[in-house]
Amino acid sequence: MTNIIIQKLQNRSSPEELYRTFDLMSLRQLEETIRLTDLILRDQLSHHSQLLHKSMQSYHNMGSVSTIRQSFGVIEKYLSYIVKKHLPAHKRFFIALTEFFCDYISREKLEESVKNINRAYREISIYKASQIMNVKAFLEHLETYNLWVKTLSAYIPLLHEKHKGPDTALFILIPRLTLQASEYLTTQQQLKRTVELQMQNNQVIINDVLYILTISQGLIQNSISARQFFEQEYIGSIKIISKFK
Repeated sequence: MTNIIIQKLQNRSSPEELYRTFDLMSLRQLEETIRLTDLILRDQLSHHSQLLHKSMQSYHNMGSVSTIRQSFGVIEKYLSYIVKKHLPAHKRFFIALTEFFCDYISREKLEESVKNINRAYREISIYKASQIMNVKAFLEHLETYNLWVKTLSAYIPLLHEKHKGPDTALFILIPRLTLQASEYLTTQQQLKRTVELQMQNNQVIINDVLYILTISQGLIQNSISARQFFEQEYIGSIKIISKFK
């Protein structure tokens, strides 16, 4: 019966259809079936949530965002340097001081930073593609478990109505199990929101990186002049870079 119920849940059967399956069982069999069904569904969901956690931890350890942040710092200095004559006096003074005490950012350092960003961009893109598959599997099992909790919650009063008073222990067990299942579901839904937020942030990073790469490569290849860059792209570029400080 457990396999039948799980299959019905995975097929998104209606609660009424699941209740009819429950009604085919004795109270003793119902208790064991509900307990085993919850255990299997929870194990399946836990497996996929752990895959998500490991994937997110692996991504964090890669340091791709840190690479982008550091490289953006180099690019910001270079961008400010090539348009310094268009900048306010206090910014020109700061650049002049920097030039006096140390070498300013060279074209070679800019090219190296662009290469580092390209590598980090590829890492994030690969992670995003992998995470999409992990999230899809996780969400499918999350929805199955969500349906299971809703079914149990609605079934408790029906069970009381149908079997008035014959088995007090069973009527305590199922509400308790349902409460535990509901609490577990809440933690997994929080993971869902965390993952969705991370994926949104990663898409923003990808968009920002593509913009900065396009501008930087245009400057490297001399397809855009310093004046044209300042008038059309400088402010937008600096705003993007500032988000990563």
